[in-house]
Amino acid sequence: WFKDYVMYPVQMSSFMIKTGKICRQKFGKKVGKKVPFYLSMLVLWTLIGLWHGGTAHYFIASGIVPFILITLSDLLGFINININLFNRIKTLLLMCVSFIFICTSSVSKGLEAFKIIFTKFAAPVSSKVSLINYLSLSDIILMSLGLIILLFADYLQYNKKSLTQLIDKQHALVQYAFIYCEILLIMFYGMLGNSDFIYFQF
Repeated sequence: WFKDYVMYPVQMSSFMIKTGKICRQKFGKKVGKKVPFYLSMLVLWTLIGLWHGGTAHYFIASGIVPFILITLSDLLGFINININLFNRIKTLLLMCVSFIFICTSSVSKGLEAFKIIFTKFAAPVSSKVSLINYLSLSDIILMSLGLIILLFADYLQYNKKSLTQLIDKQHALVQYAFIYCEILLIMFYGMLGNSDFIYFQF
């Protein structure tokens, strides 16, 4: 709804149209088209960042970083390859960039994490750090269930269907049961390890 009620109205505002005309006259048709789009995107992702974060690192992770990545992806269009698997892997890796800031407690620690990624390629031999150390059996089961649901939803979308359409065709009791299960899962499993449910911090 941010896109429909914020980005599009901003992009079609008189200020943006006027800005586009000025840029088109001075820098050409392509720049005149892109500048209003990027400015509207900046407004959109700034508001999304403010919506998600009461602290700087959440604001950067959910607003500024996605805006920069999407803008660079559009500017460097020659990097895009029309292969579904490649594009999915690329999107996953780019999302992990945002998650680095989400998982750290400050912007400086997020930047420090980036530094470590590109400068320290191996952990000390003595450290035995594993994902299993941080996850209980119920966490693993829940993550596996979520992955199965995501893959099933992706399969439906690939076949021109959707999970919501499938649920809408079920009996009302099944629909209510599905909705309440979602709510209960969020309430009881909205924390991983010792971290609070993410929206409690906003």
